[in-house]
Amino acid sequence: MSMTEANRKANWLWIALGGLLVLAAVLATSAGIESALRGEADGDLAWGPALFRLMLGVHGLLLMGIGAGVFRRRGVATVAERSAARTPRWAWWGLGGLIVVSIPLRLWNLGGDLALWDWGAKLGFKAQGNGLWLDEILTMLDYAPLTLGQIVTEFPNQNQHMLYSVCVWVAFQLFGEGEWQLRLPAAVFGVACLPVLFLLGRRLVGVREALLACALMTFSYHHVWFSQNARGYSGLLLFAMLATWLWLEALPRGRWGWWIGYAAAVTAGMMVHLTMAFVVAAHGISWLVLVWRTGSGRRAAAGDAGLGSVWMPLGGMLLAAGVTLQLYALSIPQFLRTGLHEESANAEWTNPLWTLLATIEAMHMGWVSAVAALSGGTVLMAVGLLSVWRRSRTAVIAMVLPGLMLVLMIVLMQHNFWPRFAFFAMGFVLLLAVRGMTAAGEFGFGLVMGRDRAVRVAAMVVTVLWLAGVVLSAFTLPKAILHPKQNYAGAILFFDYRRVEKQANDHVMVVGLAAKAYAYYKPDWPEAVTVADIDAAAARADGDLWVVYTLGYQLESFAPELWSVIERDFRVVERHGGTLGGGEVYVKRYEPADRTD
Repeated sequence: MSMTEANRKANWLWIALGGLLVLAAVLATSAGIESALRGEADGDLAWGPALFRLMLGVHGLLLMGIGAGVFRRRGVATVAERSAARTPRWAWWGLGGLIVVSIPLRLWNLGGDLALWDWGAKLGFKAQGNGLWLDEILTMLDYAPLTLGQIVTEFPNQNQHMLYSVCVWVAFQLFGEGEWQLRLPAAVFGVACLPVLFLLGRRLVGVREALLACALMTFSYHHVWFSQNARGYSGLLLFAMLATWLWLEALPRGRWGWWIGYAAAVTAGMMVHLTMAFVVAAHGISWLVLVWRTGSGRRAAAGDAGLGSVWMPLGGMLLAAGVTLQLYALSIPQFLRTGLHEESANAEWTNPLWTLLATIEAMHMGWVSAVAALSGGTVLMAVGLLSVWRRSRTAVIAMVLPGLMLVLMIVLMQHNFWPRFAFFAMGFVLLLAVRGMTAAGEFGFGLVMGRDRAVRVAAMVVTVLWLAGVVLSAFTLPKAILHPKQNYAGAILFFDYRRVEKQANDHVMVVGLAAKAYAYYKPDWPEAVTVADIDAAAARADGDLWVVYTLGYQLESFAPELWSVIERDFRVVERHGGTLGGGEVYVKRYEPADRTD
């Protein structure tokens, strides 16, 4: 079969597929779509099915246009594409070794159940295990039990990471329901981050520095932590890096295949978490800068190979926007009604200073060491930023602007400012840091020796120092893997011990966000919502009255009167810490000032 005949058949295939989508959009009814996905057509999806059908028709026409040659453009290999340097074999072996090592580090103790914690307690260990923390529990209770049709049509709150929920559904179908299955998609995303980071780093900073960045990510406490966290953040990191790499690779090439891949990566990232929009916005700004520089005749940086097509980048972004809108269409009405209007109380966690302090605490290094590490890392990143700027200004815009825009949006909207929101930038941070360390070394050694020798010496010294940092980071992993993120089991074991060993007749109540967690772990513990609930329980209790709570700053902001009573009339008996900064679980006994016993 000749190439021309094969292309003709492919074009007819695109036309036929597009025609089927248009036909489906015309023949399907909104009630039929809702009934097929949710089992009944009760109108809860509002105008979502109509939007879904509209986008289905638009994409069908797009496919028909591709088949008819409307969007055809002959690709021409650019100089950058033809002269791409070969990656040495040792680098691939090194990357493969890191991937192999990363798998058990992210699967080890992936689940945590109370049976294991009981076993550890019997051996005399403090309650440990890697049990679920609050956000994971909400995922387990709110989204894991849903059918696939319900998952893709519901967006009641911002805790819905839709692609992650779909992956959990797949894991449950394949391996059964459980906590390690709930976290499995995060672990898979985490492992997949390594080859993508290597591809991005190879393009921006070279093979050696890319491997060094991958080595630190492999043994990074925080990367392992998020790879064992049943939320979409490791997936967001993966797709942010993948989309940025595809963006940089596709810009100098006039080929639709690259842009379709870019659109797929962006869509996947948007389906994981909507903050992916900041990554796309940065890409759009970098494209505008390139268009302006190309039109004004300005010389591009060495790594900016120019534009293979002026309009293909816009086409890739529009394709990503269209597919994302298609996939979210059925859930958008609910999101606009409820998810978009979640309340962020005017509390300390909306303050950027609180976020900085929480970040330092989460480093588990002590305040002096953490501040020194952050300061040194910031300096190295600044040096790396300047170095990469000389190579590719497009890359710097793509790496730096998403984080800056995110911070600006959160500050202006006074939204919750959790450090995990910036986790998607981890790959960019590692690459800038290793580049900055190398550039600083080259400059320093260049003062006392020739340029070529300085480059070689700096590479050797930086490699040794960086690997030493990797070893130090590896020593922090047991804490991330073996300890709970929030130790809800500790409180359960405390009361089990009192009941069995001391024959205590305790009355336990849960307060605030702890009520959501113990709805999963201990559903027979009642919730105290108001001060009246506490007073009523105290009046009828024939034993000690206890409250269990976590994340007290949330309780203080949303239920100040209840918090005041808990602070005044209850005494801390046990504090069960975990690896989540500020996520301690407190056990308090009722001891009011006027108590006589």
